[in-house]
Amino acid sequence: MQIVIWSKLTPNEKVKLLTRSLEDNESQKVESKVKEMINEISTDGEKALFKYEKMFGNNSKTFLVSELEMTEGNKISAIQKRSIKYAYNNIKQFYGKQVPKKVVIKNKFKTLEKVYVPITNVGLYIPGGTCPLVSTILMTGTLAQIAKCKNVVMCTPTDKDGNINQAILYAAKLVGINKIFKIGGVQAICAMGYGIGGVPKVNKIFGPGNQWVTEAKKQLGQNVPGLAIDMPAGPSEVMVVADSSANPSFVAADLLAQTEHIGGRGILLTNSLKLAKEVEKNLKEQIPNLSAQSQTFISQNKIDLVVVKDIAQALDIANDYAPEHLMLEVVKPQYWKTKVVNAGSVFLGNYSSEALGDYVSGTNHVLPTNQYAKCYSGLCTEAFMKSITFSNITKAGILDMKNATATLADLESLDAHKQSVLIRCEQIKNQKEKK
Repeated sequence: MQIVIWSKLTPNEKVKLLTRSLEDNESQKVESKVKEMINEISTDGEKALFKYEKMFGNNSKTFLVSELEMTEGNKISAIQKRSIKYAYNNIKQFYGKQVPKKVVIKNKFKTLEKVYVPITNVGLYIPGGTCPLVSTILMTGTLAQIAKCKNVVMCTPTDKDGNINQAILYAAKLVGINKIFKIGGVQAICAMGYGIGGVPKVNKIFGPGNQWVTEAKKQLGQNVPGLAIDMPAGPSEVMVVADSSANPSFVAADLLAQTEHIGGRGILLTNSLKLAKEVEKNLKEQIPNLSAQSQTFISQNKIDLVVVKDIAQALDIANDYAPEHLMLEVVKPQYWKTKVVNAGSVFLGNYSSEALGDYVSGTNHVLPTNQYAKCYSGLCTEAFMKSITFSNITKAGILDMKNATATLADLESLDAHKQSVLIRCEQIKNQKEKK
């Protein structure tokens, strides 16, 4: 934790301050080890899955969660059920409005259609173990349900006793997931990507994870035919842009909320040195009140308090950083939101706690990290669908398009392309002459 003045940093120091990825040697180590694990699992199949699961404390004899185990989800408290349903309904309402509609263009020459269909087989990875992310099931499974994906499977790690958190089982049932597997980490991604250990092979994998899971998704998405991933969603990060009107205790709480995740990163950009000092004080006061686990993770992560010239400069830095979560705790958030270009999800004003978005407000918490907000969107309904175009060209249409098609085909030296059009036009001409 440190307060720094942006204008006093060298260009290299600015780059270093905004770096949130692993050190190069650590990144290469993860990449190499994940590649090794993927090769072993793809070769040895279920045997390798059991080997790695046992290494991480899962001694289960089978991966598939039984129907009896599924009923454990009903044992959570009434208030827990109500809270999960509350979040589910808000997410369903927001993303239910985002189902893409069919596009049709029709005239005398052609009828063109773009039709959206659900991806048939999807896999959800839900982080578990020490921090079972019940909310991630809602963020992914609800959208798969809205999109009407036919086969939805889920992998999640067990706790130290080999069990899946009861609330995870309840939420999974709520969103219509009936096949759940006790597998975590790299091995879970391999199981879904290749179809190993009784896990059905899927066409797209969704869900966040640590650097190992993210690297596994990346490698399989590049190398397994017919497999895609949602996005590179790695460790959590938050950037808070605040002016002197911001509440320092709110800002401190927001920074801590994301850095209590493994590998979390928090940055404050403010034009007020006074606020930065008050936030620093509040961080020190709030940390001792958190759980031992949260304190441990926060101590391992990085929080920087950066004083900038003005809010315009803060937004320039934010757009370059492209944070997963961007919080605008400023006097005119509605104005400053128009300056945001790169961010996964934006929270406006003092009362838009990012934690609300993590759980219940209705927006998604599966978001691009590590600058991928420059080219990826947060998870949405359309991600669980794909589009197919249909073309119905009339005789008048092919005659109208003939010359332009032939010219472009000549430009590319693709004679067979041109011929496939001209041969049809010739037949149309002959038919007219016979009449």
